[in-house]
Amino acid sequence: MKVDLQKFREDGYLIVENVVPLEQLQDLRLSVELMVDREKSRSAAECKEGGPRGGSWYQNAQPRLGMDSITAETADVLDFCLGENMLGVSEQLLQHPPFTALTTFGALCSGVIDYGFTDWHRDASSAEQAPLSGMQTDLMENGPGYVQWNVALYDDEVFWVLPNSHRQATTEAQRRQLLLDPTAALEGGVPARLKAGDGIVYPNLMMHWGSTYTSRLRRTIHMGYRTFGASILPYVHQLEWHDTQNFMQYASDSVRAHFTEAEVHYDREREQLAAALRAAIANDGQTFRTVLAGLHPGKACRMVSVVLPVLFT
Repeated sequence: MKVDLQKFREDGYLIVENVVPLEQLQDLRLSVELMVDREKSRSAAECKEGGPRGGSWYQNAQPRLGMDSITAETADVLDFCLGENMLGVSEQLLQHPPFTALTTFGALCSGVIDYGFTDWHRDASSAEQAPLSGMQTDLMENGPGYVQWNVALYDDEVFWVLPNSHRQATTEAQRRQLLLDPTAALEGGVPARLKAGDGIVYPNLMMHWGSTYTSRLRRTIHMGYRTFGASILPYVHQLEWHDTQNFMQYASDSVRAHFTEAEVHYDREREQLAAALRAAIANDGQTFRTVLAGLHPGKACRMVSVVLPVLFT
């Protein structure tokens, strides 16, 4: 499956039609529904006396699945995530790095609560990572190091994006509008009207909106992919599954091979981060610059990686 890299760079997102082939859609729906059933049962079982009926699942406006929801009968969701239509397209958008890793898998689900509107936001902030302008410049100079997906198993119009906001600061007019009402449709924002089987992929630096959460059936797979060995050190670097690997016993051989290779890259990167910290503490500028160049080979915006708290955790 070929995608338009230039459009992705300019707009900040792509809607990829039929990323779930029609012949695979029903099986994927069933796997996710079995995971939902498991989480509902677990929620009820963990509910303490006097707690809300049914537990946390039924109190959540947008219940989510995670990798710890996967069992032997639902592990095919990982094969989908690592297939050509998902991993393959992500590799294209990430400009074919030496290695692309699945960082997380989950699903966004409808609850029983008609919660209402949510806030516009970016999944990155100066407080938690680095100055937005630096991360945006880094992305445009060196290519994205991370992409995020929503893949709808049923028609889904919940998600909105603000085109071009992956490379543009929030304008003063937008800021005033967000201060007045962060839950209203933002000028310039567009809904990602996903048909069943369609997906939207984007760098989560861009402004986006969950719009309104209702009890209408929603089963939308949500996942992320990051680079290793590319020009950029991704601002989303964690492998969220790294310390919780119960799902691995159910994975196919090819899936286990992917995660094993990802662990090798991740552990090597953490060793480099530790070396950078030790060099900084020792005031060894030469070693620090050498290690930093290994973490962020692209010369442009390399200092953004120094600001990323990943170097200080």
